Amino acid sequence: MAIFTGIQDYFSRHNEKKIIDFEISLPEYEEVKTVTELYEKCIKPTLIDSEYAIAWHKMLVEYIDRSDAVFLIRKYEGGNNKNWEQRGLRPYKNRRAAKTVMADGCSYVFASNFEVHEIYNMAHKGIVPTAEEFAKLLNDNMYPMHYDNGKKSEEALIANKNQFLGHPRETGILNGKGWYLAHIASLKENNHRSDDFYLPEALSDKLFPRGVVADWIENEDHVRRLPDIWTDEEKNIVKAHFLRFCDPLNYFLVPKSGNSNYLIGENPDVINYVRQQFYTRYGQENMQQFNKLAMVNNVSSSFIDELPKPLKYGTSFKKEKNNDNKPTGKSKTSRYLFNGEQTALGRIVLSVVGLYVEKHPDINYEGLCRVFPKDLQGSYGVIKNLSEVPDKDKSRFLTDYPIVLRDNTTVVICREWGAANTKKNFLKFIQKMKDLGYGDMITEVSTLICSKSKYVMATQCPKALWLKTNKPEIIDESPASEERIAVGNEVGILAQKRFDGCVVVPFNKNNLGSMVTRTNELLENGQEYIAEASFAVDNLFCSVDILHHLGGKKVDIYEVKSTAKIKDHYYDDVAFQCFVVEKCGFEVNRVYLMHLNNKYVRHGELDLQDLFTVVDFTEQAKAKHDEVEANLGKFTEYMKQKDESPDIIDEHCKRDGVMCDCWKYCTGHLPQPNVFDVAGNSPQWKKKIQYYHQGIIDFNQLYKAGVKKIQIEYELFEKAPHIEKEEIQKFLVGLSYPLYFLDFESCQMAVPQYDNAKPYAQIVFQYSLHYIEQEGGELKHKEYLAYPGEDPRRGIAEQLCMDITLNGCTLAYHKSFEQGRVKELAELFPDLAEHLMNIHDHIQDLEMPFHNEHYYVKEMQGRSSIKLVLPALFPDDPALDYHNLEGIHNGTEASNAFLAMADMSPEELEKYRGYLLKYCGLDTYAMVKVWEKLREAVNI
Repeated sequence: MAIFTGIQDYFSRHNEKKIIDFEISLPEYEEVKTVTELYEKCIKPTLIDSEYAIAWHKMLVEYIDRSDAVFLIRKYEGGNNKNWEQRGLRPYKNRRAAKTVMADGCSYVFASNFEVHEIYNMAHKGIVPTAEEFAKLLNDNMYPMHYDNGKKSEEALIANKNQFLGHPRETGILNGKGWYLAHIASLKENNHRSDDFYLPEALSDKLFPRGVVADWIENEDHVRRLPDIWTDEEKNIVKAHFLRFCDPLNYFLVPKSGNSNYLIGENPDVINYVRQQFYTRYGQENMQQFNKLAMVNNVSSSFIDELPKPLKYGTSFKKEKNNDNKPTGKSKTSRYLFNGEQTALGRIVLSVVGLYVEKHPDINYEGLCRVFPKDLQGSYGVIKNLSEVPDKDKSRFLTDYPIVLRDNTTVVICREWGAANTKKNFLKFIQKMKDLGYGDMITEVSTLICSKSKYVMATQCPKALWLKTNKPEIIDESPASEERIAVGNEVGILAQKRFDGCVVVPFNKNNLGSMVTRTNELLENGQEYIAEASFAVDNLFCSVDILHHLGGKKVDIYEVKSTAKIKDHYYDDVAFQCFVVEKCGFEVNRVYLMHLNNKYVRHGELDLQDLFTVVDFTEQAKAKHDEVEANLGKFTEYMKQKDESPDIIDEHCKRDGVMCDCWKYCTGHLPQPNVFDVAGNSPQWKKKIQYYHQGIIDFNQLYKAGVKKIQIEYELFEKAPHIEKEEIQKFLVGLSYPLYFLDFESCQMAVPQYDNAKPYAQIVFQYSLHYIEQEGGELKHKEYLAYPGEDPRRGIAEQLCMDITLNGCTLAYHKSFEQGRVKELAELFPDLAEHLMNIHDHIQDLEMPFHNEHYYVKEMQGRSSIKLVLPALFPDDPALDYHNLEGIHNGTEASNAFLAMADMSPEELEKYRGYLLKYCGLDTYAMVKVWEKLREAVNI
């Protein structure tokens, strides 16, 4: 069978028809019980002819070394929406068809499996281009990049303006026919996680930064250009990614779950068997070449020739209906029983709406929409008039199960009630059911999988776990939670590198069982160190950060923390892991906690041995065995409650100085203000809890109980501003000219990035300096903002010495912070120490008149932070309102912006520099205005 090149003919027909029909003979309805049978009956008939598959493989191997190669990269999901919004950027979720060119000419395009479908189709038809032709296709924007042009969004603007795209997702593609490509050596999610090809998110984002829409559409040719280049090692990773993605030696067809009775493409036994067959089909040499270039190692050759259950598949397969013409298909993602049966969420909605129509036969469409308003579901609504549903959206509705109203309007029910909506929208629908009197028809399935995070949460407060499970919408998770996760990931990856040959188990939140299976495979193969080793038993699940396999059933556990000190709840964390691992039949030899060493100082390359402190927690973990077992029983019973418990407010609501995520919800019924709003450390936390339990809650009760705080008095009684002129006069007389107003911005890095830095050291990167040289003099301003990439501290120190004269009087707000940073700079740079310490010794604190309550108004709410003092003194001045700033409004956002600058485009970098300069400038200008207000108060 001769290999021929038919590229021009193929794409000419492609452009003419817009979509290419896949001329593949797909098997009809069947039922198979073994992996071998599945391969012979279902997979093998759809495979590419070996001659063409090998030809494509050889062409791609040649192609990846070409200087004009454009790499297809399966990474098209957006970043975390909250993170983008905090940075003032609109999320650009789908970058498919968007081309990026590196500084050395290397190019890549964000793609998905749809682009590989074209390779499959060409190879199946015997069309094999040369490496030069393939490169030309991609460089000349001829290769079809699938894109849903029906979306009128910013990303669609790129697709419409940029010719580097093809037809929308229609029936011509494999997915539309009910089949999809399963990869043997896979790429998972945004991190491209795969057994032996683990690309951490930080590296993934470094190699393939997501960018924002402006990066493309602001350029005339709609191509993003980056100033970066890949190292040789990184280039090899990119090539491996591309080959895993596109090489026919790495994929095969399986029916989608919608075209079968369950998902089969992720089954490790199927993958192992197909891999074995490919060695015979495509040849040992070709497969070994692919494995080497695609970075495939530790390939298991064993498999179990049994499917989890008989697989029904085929193009004629449809879910069965019962006699009432209503679907009975089950959904594993549903957490609910409807009339005693676990049923897909969309079908629960169908039954409820149908029942309502039966009881209200005269209702029309408008009336039904009022009963089931659109916002119960989200973007598509609960119900829709079938005649108003566009063809492209019909798959989102249960069109096979219409409800016909008396006026002959055909109503269809939205089926978009998957995992992403279950937590919020479906909970709203359940409330609607209760309002309609149908609440007794639905019960939640007791499928709580207790993980170590859930267990630790419950040890603090079982109600918090109940609320997070049943009312997730009330959880008040701060943006800092995302930062902690990112830091934890960074530290975790470094910890893994501390152990030679450590293999990572890919995280799969939708299939925890796959993580357990992979862990068992690695243990059976004698792997010594395993990261994210996963264990499950009796509805308990845990992933061990680092598992040291000592042989047989004997293991050590390493729990990695990104903090620099040990916290009390860490004992519960490791105790739970030890309990689960032992319950799975393993002997836990030692339990260790690894945390950052706060005494470590970086000099040159990171020393991973000194970066971490390892503490033996074995005795504490094992001593809690009975406690863990008792707690699990207690928590299980607690979670069976249908309604939340009465308010439980006690000392446990604050752990390590941080309030529980449910705090606002649990205290929402209290009067405002209340005992917990009293500022400062008096009364102490424990005393506040005592007052609460004694019924002394609002400010009037506190006042009668003898709590004499200025905050309480001013809240209860109308009082004029409290101004102690004599004390304020003393403070002002102690100042001299030239008078400087100084404010620093700093960031903390868990892992020190610069020499002579410790974990979580405060790294100053910016200051603002307003100053007045003499009485009645002009207000002047200086500022400094470092660029990312280099240690900013030397530049800050030098400029500070130039900007502040010896013996100059410097005002800071809460001076201990500025003094601490100046002293650290002096210790770091001895040649500048004399001048820096002179600045240090002449810093005075503008906060003191407010901290000492020499100046107080009600709006300060008992606090002296400038973020409260400023609006209290200047309530109607928009120029002094931090909310009116663009991009950055507080110190946390400033720190995050500086850390993010290293990955910004030049345009974005300058924009955020502007935001930072305005923010820090307002800090010192605000100090000037506060100083003037104090002078005004004493008539200076």
